[in-house]
Amino acid sequence: MFEHLLITRVNIGYKEGIWSKGHDPEKWLKERMDLFFKFCLPSVLHQTNMNFRWILYFDIQTPKELIFTFEEEIKGKVDYQIIFKQETVANFSKYFVIDLNTLVDIKRLYLITTRVDTDDLIHECFIENIQKLFNQQTFAIVNFNRGLMYHVQTGVICNNVHRSNPFMSFIEKRRDEGFRGVYSEKHTNFYHDSRKIEIWNDEPMWCFGVHGLNVSTTLKGWVNFKKIELVKKFHFKNQIFPTFRNNFKFFILTTNILLKEQKSNYRRKLYSLLK
Repeated sequence: MFEHLLITRVNIGYKEGIWSKGHDPEKWLKERMDLFFKFCLPSVLHQTNMNFRWILYFDIQTPKELIFTFEEEIKGKVDYQIIFKQETVANFSKYFVIDLNTLVDIKRLYLITTRVDTDDLIHECFIENIQKLFNQQTFAIVNFNRGLMYHVQTGVICNNVHRSNPFMSFIEKRRDEGFRGVYSEKHTNFYHDSRKIEIWNDEPMWCFGVHGLNVSTTLKGWVNFKKIELVKKFHFKNQIFPTFRNNFKFFILTTNILLKEQKSNYRRKLYSLLK
């Protein structure tokens, strides 16, 4: 009835992008892949529903030994396909749509595409819960609103709400021009989209990894002072647990961020009313 593709951009355009920020690309790649093996990979391999194909985008300049190590780790555990590209992240949405319609059988009527980044975790029931929402929709966006953020250096965990997050999925019926796919636009473009199925899940379905290599992710939300064992549902075995001091420090920082965001939202609403 449908095919489900899980899409991960591993290191597309990493040399140009990292050089421009003054970092050594090979050192960056080594650290990034270490995060991938600890975070993303185990959470994907332990899904309760393995009825999906994992599409992984690697830069064509990726060292062969790294690809070999990766394939040795993943082989026989999940249906996967590696795509090598000599492109930049900025162009990704354009060539992704072309690739997508090459990957999927022309006779396939429905397609689900889901995003996940290399340094993030997904709940073991993530794929299963997405597929439960399939109902032969012409087009629908699936967003689990509640998740976590894990600070790699200190172990601090925040409860987080993101209503247009980078764990989003598209459910599509084939159009004359083919499928669009979840990477055809930025995930933040769908915040107010009426076609979005927003799931106010009780149990967190995703977890951001927050670390020194992040481009845009910072710790936000409400610091969780309870002990959360990520190994149980996210299969993350490298978790460290925070001290009370670090929890309290980030409680102050994240509370200030939330207050500033609320103040900014209030101003925007007031401005729109006065226009």
